Amino acid sequence: MQLPKELQKFPLSNLIVASDSTTARIYLAGGDSLEELDAVSVPHERKQDNEGSFVSSDGSRVGGPIEEDDTPRFDTFIKKLARSVIDTVRKHKIEQLSLVMPAEVEHALVDQLPSDVDTLIRRKLHKDLMKEAPIELVKRLLEA
Repeated sequence: MQLPKELQKFPLSNLIVASDSTTARIYLAGGDSLEELDAVSVPHERKQDNEGSFVSSDGSRVGGPIEEDDTPRFDTFIKKLARSVIDTVRKHKIEQLSLVMPAEVEHALVDQLPSDVDTLIRRKLHKDLMKEAPIELVKRLLEA
């Protein structure tokens, strides 16, 4: 996708990683273009056992079993995201890295990155912009 003139401020090979706590998109921005390179997600597991849940007479779910800890799923997601970022940085010879994600996701991700990738981080925006269009993502990142 071609970036509008006012958003063509990225040097060549800038990787933008946008994420929330379960999904991420990885974009390559440089010159006048923006290209989505990868997407990472770890969906919720469907539980076979509905023990402890009940349904009201109108068919809506009123109560259910206590939700389990989401930490293992988050850890799996961070590991998959870190592997994707590392592979993409090395494959495309990335010069700069920009992160757009909540602070807790950013801290967990940076902990998983080797020092040669970590030193490429130039911009951080602690917001969940996963539902925004890629152009809006770039605009908000440049305003930060």
